[in-house]
Amino acid sequence: EGVTYYRRLVEYLEDQLGRPIHVIDKGSYQEFNSLLKKGELDIAFVCSGSYVNGHDQFGLELLVVPIAPSGEKVYYSYLVVPTDSTATSMADLKGKRFAYTDPMSNTGKLCPDHQIRLLDEDPATFFNETMYTYAHDRSLDAIIEGLVDGAAIDSLIYDYLAQTKPDITSKTKIIARSDPFGIPPVVIRPDLPQPLRERLKKEFLQMHNNPEGVEILAGMMLKRFEEGNDADYDSVRQMRKISASSPVEE
Repeated sequence: EGVTYYRRLVEYLEDQLGRPIHVIDKGSYQEFNSLLKKGELDIAFVCSGSYVNGHDQFGLELLVVPIAPSGEKVYYSYLVVPTDSTATSMADLKGKRFAYTDPMSNTGKLCPDHQIRLLDEDPATFFNETMYTYAHDRSLDAIIEGLVDGAAIDSLIYDYLAQTKPDITSKTKIIARSDPFGIPPVVIRPDLPQPLRERLKKEFLQMHNNPEGVEILAGMMLKRFEEGNDADYDSVRQMRKISASSPVEE
C-alpha cells in the first residue's frame, strides 16, 4: 500500500518536472549508495545510516526531509517481539533469534547493535541466530511467522502499518524505543547539476500546497517536506564511530 503512494509521488514529480523518471530498486542500501556514487542514480529515499555513510564517504547530499503529521522530523528504532513473548528488553533476547533489516540500516542494524554494546556484550555473539530481511515489513513477517524472536523496526514503517494494517502489528508488541534520530532523508548525488537539484527541491518543498500533492502526502502519512540539516544525523555518526572502534564482527 505504501509503495502505491511512492509510485504516485514519482508520477507527480514527472508531471511537475515535465520529464520521465526511471525508478530503480536495487534491494540494499549499499547498492543504492554505489549507484549514487557512480552517478548512475540521481535521487533516492534512503535511511539515515545510508545517508551518513554516503555523505562521509563520497559527499552524498541532503535534498529534503519528510515531516511527520506531528511536525517532527525524527524517528526511532522500535524493538519488537511477538505478543506472547516474555521479553521486556534487549537483554532478554540474548541467545535468541533476531532479524536485522540491512547491514547499513540505522534503526534495523546500527541502533540494535549499539544497544547490545551498552550491555557490555558483543553483537557478533549476542544472538544465537540472525538474519537480514532487507525490509522492515519483512522483519515483522519474520516475527509473526515464528522465524525470529525479535527485530528492530523503523518507527515510521511500524506506525504506518499500525494505521493501515493493524492485523499485522497486532500480532507484535514494542518493548523498547530508542532515542530520536534524524529522519530518513531524500538525497542526491553530489554532482547533480544545480538547475535540476533546485527544481527538484522546489517541487518537494511546494508539494503540500498542491491538492494532488496533499493527497499523496496524506497517503504516505507525511505533512510536508522541508530542507534538512546534516547536524541532525550526528547521533548516527556517533554510533557509527563507536561501532568502528569495536572489535571486528564476523
